Amino acid sequence: MLKTIAESKRAFHQAFPFVIPALYRRLVDELLVELHLLSHQKGFSPDTLFAIGLVKVFEDFTTGYRPKENREKLFWSLCKSTGFDPDSIRQASDKAIAVIKEQQLEDLKANLIDKEKPQNVSITRLFGIEKLNSSEAKYYSRLTSIGIYNIYISTKDYNKDHDNTSDSISQGLSNAFGLPADRVEKDIKQYKSNLDKMNQAIELMNEAIAREKRKKIDK
Repeated sequence: MLKTIAESKRAFHQAFPFVIPALYRRLVDELLVELHLLSHQKGFSPDTLFAIGLVKVFEDFTTGYRPKENREKLFWSLCKSTGFDPDSIRQASDKAIAVIKEQQLEDLKANLIDKEKPQNVSITRLFGIEKLNSSEAKYYSRLTSIGIYNIYISTKDYNKDHDNTSDSISQGLSNAFGLPADRVEKDIKQYKSNLDKMNQAIELMNEAIAREKRKKIDK
């Protein structure tokens, strides 16, 4: 029997009985709801692309989380309370990114698109399920779009000073995974905007903490 959102939230708070800093509460709530909804979708499967996206979102938006020792427990609790395996997700993401870091972007796109003659067996194995189903409609999640973005920025020749995200992703990666390029592009832009705001908030928080420490020292 599927859990209700209230049951998933209750399971999360039982698994993670700690105070969540105000800066991260919205993120936690949004991820918890999104993972809960995904776990109820028949057309969704927690594949490699999803794993890459989920880990990327969590890592980026929990930068500076205190206490540090609770950060991984937070990830574990979010996954477990919504029916996902945190260890499998971590392992799938880490393994994929390690391989992708050795790839040039154009070679990676060519390998994903050319299903009949893949150039790299490692990539084929990592994304075998996605490639086999790339011509079929999949349940879309913004986490998979962030997975695509993380693939893009993890490639060997990625240059953050010349980030051409829209063109590079819409011209191959989205289509290779059978995802709507326009939605992927929109979600990535929103993600980057939200991340900038989060980083600014973290910077302000750190400055405030530093000021308080200086005041105590001056006293």
